[in-house]
Amino acid sequence: MNFCIFCGNKLMGNEVFCPKCGKRLDNIHIEVPVKKLIQDELKDIKKSSLNEEKEFVNEKNTLKDKTKNHIVKEIQNITRDSLIEDKEMSVLTDEQEKVEKLQNTTIEEKKDEFKDYIVKKGQNTVESTLNKKGSIQTSRDDKVSPFSNIKNDKPKNIDKVDNLMMDSSIKKSSDTGRLSTNTRIYLGKRLTGNKKIYWEYGNPQLPNKHMLVTGKSGQGKTYFLQTIMWELSKNKVSSLVIDYTDSYLNNELDDDFKKKMGKKLKEVIVYQEKLPINPFKIQKRFLPGLVLTETPEDMVDRIIEVLDFIFHLGIQQKSLARRIMLKGYKNNPTDYTLTQFKEQLLETNSGENVYSRMSVLLDRDPFTYQSSFDWSKVFNYEGTVTILQMVQYQRQIQNTMIEFLLWDLFYHSQTKKDGTIYPIFLDEIQNLNFSSSSPTVKILREGRKFGWSGIFATQAMSSIKGEVDALYNAAEQIHFLPPEDQVSSLAGYIAPNAKEKNIFEARLTRLKKGQCIMSGPILDTDLDTKNLINTNKMISIDSFENR
Repeated sequence: MNFCIFCGNKLMGNEVFCPKCGKRLDNIHIEVPVKKLIQDELKDIKKSSLNEEKEFVNEKNTLKDKTKNHIVKEIQNITRDSLIEDKEMSVLTDEQEKVEKLQNTTIEEKKDEFKDYIVKKGQNTVESTLNKKGSIQTSRDDKVSPFSNIKNDKPKNIDKVDNLMMDSSIKKSSDTGRLSTNTRIYLGKRLTGNKKIYWEYGNPQLPNKHMLVTGKSGQGKTYFLQTIMWELSKNKVSSLVIDYTDSYLNNELDDDFKKKMGKKLKEVIVYQEKLPINPFKIQKRFLPGLVLTETPEDMVDRIIEVLDFIFHLGIQQKSLARRIMLKGYKNNPTDYTLTQFKEQLLETNSGENVYSRMSVLLDRDPFTYQSSFDWSKVFNYEGTVTILQMVQYQRQIQNTMIEFLLWDLFYHSQTKKDGTIYPIFLDEIQNLNFSSSSPTVKILREGRKFGWSGIFATQAMSSIKGEVDALYNAAEQIHFLPPEDQVSSLAGYIAPNAKEKNIFEARLTRLKKGQCIMSGPILDTDLDTKNLINTNKMISIDSFENR
C-alpha cells in the first residue's frame, strides 16, 4: 500500500495526483516501513543528542570541580611549605641566639684565665715586632708617593694608599701566583637545614666570576658586599671598590669589617689625588696570535663615545668635538689633556656650545695623565681592599672617571697572563653605561678570559639602560627583597620553569633583611666530585662575628 509523500494520504493505485492535496506524485511513493524507519531514526538521533549534551555538561562540571580542587590543593601545599620554612627560620634564629649567647659567655669566662699568660708570653715578641715594623715604616716614608696629598688625620681603621705607585721591582708578597681551584667564598647558610652555601670561586667549571646583587635599599646589600670583600681577602685575593655613592666612606663601613681588615683596608681620595691614568693613552688589544694597537682615530672615537653617553652631545656637537680633539692630539700627542681640549673649544667657532655641555668636567680636569700607573700594586695577592673614593665630585665627573678607569684596567688585564684576578665592586650600577660598546659590557662578555670578576649591585634592574642581558650572564646572582614592581619579572627569570614562577614570587616577597635567594652553581654534594650544578637556595647572610 502506498501513501502520498507530501500529506501521507492513502493511495488506492498508481495515481498521478494525490486526491487529497492535489500534488503531482510522478510515481514517487514511500513505503510505510521506510517512512516509519526514518521517523524512528530521527527520534533516536534527537534522543542521542540530548543524552550527549547532558553528558558533556556533566563532564564539564566534573572537570571544573577537579581543577578547582587541584588549585586549592596547590595553594595549600605552597602555604604549608611557607609555614614550615617560616617556622624553621624562627627556630633557627632562636637557636642561633642561644649559641651566640653561650659562645659569648664562654669567652668572658675564659678571658681573665688566659689574659695574664698571653701578655707575659707575648710581651717580648710584641716589642720586637713593633721595633721591626717601625724600621720598615721609616724606610717606606723615605719613598716619594704620588698620593702624598692625603691628609695625615686619616680616617680611623683605613690606611692611605702610599705605595700603589712604588718601584715596580717590588714583588708580590704571595707565592701562589694563581688562584687555587679549591678557593671557595662563603656566602651564608640555608634558611632550612643550616647548610653553608659557597661561591665556588676557583672551580674551573664556573662559567665566569661575575656576581649580580639586587634588592631595594635597606635589605643588606652593602653589608653583604663587605662580607664578600673580607672572604676574598682571607683567600689572598685583592679587590678594588669604586665608590661613587658614598656608601663606602669610613663612617659608613661596618665596624667589624674594618677591624677584621685592619691595614689591608686602603683608601684613595681621588678629589685630593686626582686619578692617575691618562685617557688619551694609545691602548693595545691582545688577540690570539695578534696584537692590535689603537690609532689616534680609534682612541679619540673611544673617548668621544664616553663623553657623548654622559653629556648627551648632539650629532653636530659630537662631530665637532671629535674633529677638534683629534687635531689637538696629533699636534701634541705626548702631553695632550682635557684642559687643552677646553682651550681649543673656546678658540673655535661653535666650540663654546660643546664646551658648555661639558664645562663641569673640563673646568675640573680630574686626571693626572700618568700613563705608567701599575695596576699590579692594587691586585697584589695580599688580600687588600682598595677603596677608590670619588666623594666631592659631581656625578657626571664621577661617571667619566669610572668609564676611563675601566677602559684602562680592561686593556691592562689583556697584557697580563699570570693568572691575576681582578675583582671590581660597582654599586648602584644603574648610573653606568651598558651600551654594547661600553667597558662594563666588555667586562661582562669578554672579561672571563682576562681574570675579571665584576661584582655589580643595583636596586632595580628596570632602571638600567642598554645591554641588561649581559648582567644576567653573571654566573652568581644574589637577590634580596626587590621593589614590588620588580617581583614578577625577577621571579620569571630565576624560576627553573614557568610553573614555578608563582612559588618564587612568594619566596621573594617573604625575604627579610639579611636574607636572599642565591641563584648559581654549587657543588653537587650527592656525588664525591667537583661537579657544579645550577640551583636556587634561600640563604641568610652571616654576620662578621660568625665568620
